[in-house]
Amino acid sequence: MTLLQHFVLFVSSILFSTSELVIDVQPNVISAEITAQLVINCSITNNQVQHLDVIRSLTLSRYNETLKEFLDLITLEAKTLNLSQLVQLHHAQISFGNLSISLTLHNPTQFDAKVYRCKVDGDKTNAANSSIVAKKEVEYRTNTTALIEEIRRLKVVEKNDQCTLEKIELIASHQKTRLHFVGSSKVIKEMIEPLTLTCSLQNLDHNSTVQFMYILHEPNGVIATINKDQPAVTTKQESNFNMAKGELSDTKTKASFIEVSWSYLKSSESGKYFCGAHVMRPDGRSERLNEVLAIIVSNLTFDDLVKVMSKLLRQADIEKENILENKQNIYHIKEDINTKLQTILSIKDGLNTNRQNINTIKDDLETSRQNIKSLTDDLNAKKQSIASHNEELNTLRQIVDSLKDDLRTNKQSLQSITDEVNTNKQNRNQLKEYLESNKQKIHNITEDVSTNRQNIMNINKGLNTTQQSLSTLEADIGTELTNLSNALTQRKENIEKGSQIFLFGGSQIFLFGGSQIFLFGGSRNCQGSKISHHDQEVIISGKRHCLL
Repeated sequence: MTLLQHFVLFVSSILFSTSELVIDVQPNVISAEITAQLVINCSITNNQVQHLDVIRSLTLSRYNETLKEFLDLITLEAKTLNLSQLVQLHHAQISFGNLSISLTLHNPTQFDAKVYRCKVDGDKTNAANSSIVAKKEVEYRTNTTALIEEIRRLKVVEKNDQCTLEKIELIASHQKTRLHFVGSSKVIKEMIEPLTLTCSLQNLDHNSTVQFMYILHEPNGVIATINKDQPAVTTKQESNFNMAKGELSDTKTKASFIEVSWSYLKSSESGKYFCGAHVMRPDGRSERLNEVLAIIVSNLTFDDLVKVMSKLLRQADIEKENILENKQNIYHIKEDINTKLQTILSIKDGLNTNRQNINTIKDDLETSRQNIKSLTDDLNAKKQSIASHNEELNTLRQIVDSLKDDLRTNKQSLQSITDEVNTNKQNRNQLKEYLESNKQKIHNITEDVSTNRQNIMNINKGLNTTQQSLSTLEADIGTELTNLSNALTQRKENIEKGSQIFLFGGSQIFLFGGSQIFLFGGSRNCQGSKISHHDQEVIISGKRHCLL
């Protein structure tokens, strides 16, 4: 345990006499390559904080200038003492106790010079989720004197330790890993010539990392620095630098370097320039490398001024020629611009014409779209009409099918009638045979029978005509069916009474118990004779004839 850690514990033991949140940093001012470690301690004295009844967690944060907010680094849960590291920290050591956190940063850089905050979260009696914070700032300063003293110390060590094993290892290490520090010239003319200094580190061991590089002027201090956590090169703001760049590489094939270039040097900028590098070995051992370069900024002489004037005159002549050439180029460029402007105007006119054509085409397309929409609506209406017609056709087809069924039924009825007519014909023939012996008396009856035969033939012709005309046939068939139904009903009644009925063109023949009664016309008088079951009655031409 270092003296600094002992000091932190001592301060913490003193502060425990009160109950409050404490943050302490040691030291509060750091310098690269000089400060060995930075310790930030965050603790709660007597395990309690004023204005908080319950403590839930303790958090150590660091301010981020880019995000303009504090970023949490470490959090300690008060109940479980569970420590959570929220940010990966390089070359850092973390320790904690009962409501205390200690963060140690080894070899801190300018990146670590920030504002640190210690925050305790808890609950009050009258409110929940309350917090109390304490802050401390760590400053960064470039300690030029300390750097120079370190360089001198290294030189003394290099001279006095030639016979030791450490010196042998150091020489071998320098032969293997060496700084190369060069300048554009060792003698610079004041206010005329620029100066470029380049410091590079090559042949870096595998897994070794360059933590820090700098270029330092012995009288004026640090000129430029670059570190691992802040890869951008930092320079003196008051210096007239033309360029400053650098890169820290972790690979053996690519060199780490820092390079600065500036103009208008003064004689006060003569002297020794130092290049330093801080290398971290894989075993955790740190190594500091240094190189020195002497630069002389000489005062101007009359000859130097003459040379400068001649150079300036030659440069002025060249510039005049360049100006004339540029004027001609500008003139040609203007002509080209005018030509291109005319071309652009014509292109604009063409574009306007094309725009008008496009608008016309758009209008035509809109009209076509409206026409297509109208045609689509008409097609939809026609489709609906066709669908309606199809439905009507289906209905008509059903009606025709129904009519066909009715015709088929009527045909069957007609066939029955025809069969009955044929039966009547047979009965008539039998009657003719029966009346053959009475030809003279029944001559008139024969004529009437012929008339009835003609009527039957007319009925057959009417049936054929009815088959051709469905509407007429349906009406006639309805009428005939009605008549036939009435006749059949009457015949049924007569049959029930024991009689037989024959139809001859609307005339009726009644048979009573074997006797025959012929009715032609409708008269039923038999010359006042009494009709009996044994008598025969014939009505001819409206007169009733009785036959024995």
